[in-house]
Amino acid sequence: MDIPNRTILVVDDDKDFAEEIEQFLLNFDSQVQKAHSINQARAITTRQAFDLVLVDLSLPDGDGLDLLAHLARVAAPDTAVALISGSDDGLRQAATDLANDMGLTVLGHLSKPVDLPALQALLDTLKTDRGHRRHPTVSSPIPADELENAIRSGKLRPYYQPQFDLKSGHRVGFEALLRYQRSPDDAPVMPGQLREHMEGHRFAQAIFWSMLTSVAREIKHFRLTDTPQKVSVNAPAVVFSQPDFPQRVKAHIAAFGIAPRQITLEITENDPDLSLDCRTSIIRTRLQGFGLSLDDFGTGYASFERAEALPITEIKMDRTLLKATETDRGQNDILRSIARFFNGRGITTVMEGIENRALLATARSLGFTVGQGYGLGLPEPAETAFKKHYTTQGLASDPDAAGGQPER
Repeated sequence: MDIPNRTILVVDDDKDFAEEIEQFLLNFDSQVQKAHSINQARAITTRQAFDLVLVDLSLPDGDGLDLLAHLARVAAPDTAVALISGSDDGLRQAATDLANDMGLTVLGHLSKPVDLPALQALLDTLKTDRGHRRHPTVSSPIPADELENAIRSGKLRPYYQPQFDLKSGHRVGFEALLRYQRSPDDAPVMPGQLREHMEGHRFAQAIFWSMLTSVAREIKHFRLTDTPQKVSVNAPAVVFSQPDFPQRVKAHIAAFGIAPRQITLEITENDPDLSLDCRTSIIRTRLQGFGLSLDDFGTGYASFERAEALPITEIKMDRTLLKATETDRGQNDILRSIARFFNGRGITTVMEGIENRALLATARSLGFTVGQGYGLGLPEPAETAFKKHYTTQGLASDPDAAGGQPER
């Protein structure tokens, strides 16, 4: 294995441990520096960029979380981190999730005493993950007046992420994901900056109808109506509160020549109690022929009780649940039971968050029927995503090569 010119910083107060790691890394032409405290690490990372920073979660002048926050502010976009800890798996996973939410890319963990095979596996990941990209840090929501102008001017648009049948490998549809770009020269505003508005009562209706209109127009333009492909559109529970919603949504897509069977509405909500009127509207929407998906199953209010109360045709597992199988073997049994339960009722089971070959194999082994994630396909504009339908029928043979990281 050859990793030339990789710069690595080892941050650990155990000098013998840090020395052992340094000697091992030097065998692979890595340039290594060491720091034994948060203050030392801050000083070094402020003046120099690194490909990888190994961070001990317990340091003499604080904890590793302080250093992670510092790295999120000053580190180069391509800097990755790995966590060092003798703590339990649950604590390491919680710290990993926190680092991801800060905007950092976490390649893995190292335990104490030093596990050299695990360290070599980490280097392999660093070598092959040349395309890894820093998770964009979630900043504050965009101003309401800006969003209102964006809706009015048609600047909200869908990007389409492909979904695949995990048994046959064939593409079966797409999820339409909201994107907003202030200008052609600006980076897209991240979903986290829009989420508050997407779920709030003021803009949820306008965002939904704007997205559905764009999706319907692009399905028609690119003749996706000539295929069995389905497109999923996020639908906050509040949009179902309108008594005429079932008839209105059917008429809306019919104007573009689209049948309800080609649209799946992903129910997203943060309200523990759906009103009778809302539930009635959801049932009537299903009677119109639309697919209904319960999004982020296993988190928040998306539970078995909610699934039993609604006529869903699909459940989508939150991507964090698949990621947890890497460190919590008990998670496999839970997910396998969920897949078996819903598959037995004829409900499509979708696993989100498939980012690499290992997670793809896990999703398949657990019995999920459809997969989605950055390892299988990136969200793209219709002019790219829909055209690929005609040229790329099967699942990528190398999901790790698809590139990209989940967005925040």
